Amino acid sequence: MIDGKGNNAKKLTYLAVTLTILFTIMIVSTNTAGQGYGMSPDVKVINIMFSNDNPLEGEEVNITAVIWSNSTTNVTIIFLCDMSPIGNQTNLTIEAGKNITVNITWKAIRWNHEISVMVNIDNVPLKNSTLSKNISVRAKEIGNIPIVILALFVIVVVIIVIAITPSLYERLSSRHIK
Repeated sequence: MIDGKGNNAKKLTYLAVTLTILFTIMIVSTNTAGQGYGMSPDVKVINIMFSNDNPLEGEEVNITAVIWSNSTTNVTIIFLCDMSPIGNQTNLTIEAGKNITVNITWKAIRWNHEISVMVNIDNVPLKNSTLSKNISVRAKEIGNIPIVILALFVIVVVIIVIAITPSLYERLSSRHIK
């Protein structure tokens, strides 16, 4: 099998090394989550939308996220408000090269908030798969202001009338007595 120059032995060695490398690549690429090999699927949150970008406190806001993947994979999508979980969607399958749309309903809390959407595979967050968007929630209005002002005016007038009525009564009574 070996010719006088040993070329067949070198060819077999190169073939064995090449097959080992190809086999290793094949194992890594068939790992479904890609975890542990540094080759996780490329999954990205590409957009976050709110049903109302400036809601009143207490209003329900529909938060929608669009997620894309370069390979077919199962994911969990986690929604966060100021880094605290507010909802999730689990066991979602994204087909290779496609988008999925996921949404939750959130009861708006007054102030400015950062809403984030994060992708997990097997309970492990994927690097560079989180997107954030700010939302400003306005304080609830306090009823009809003109009616409140009118009610306060009426209350002040009633208090003044009650306060001066005894002295008016005394003055009028003293004039009739003389």
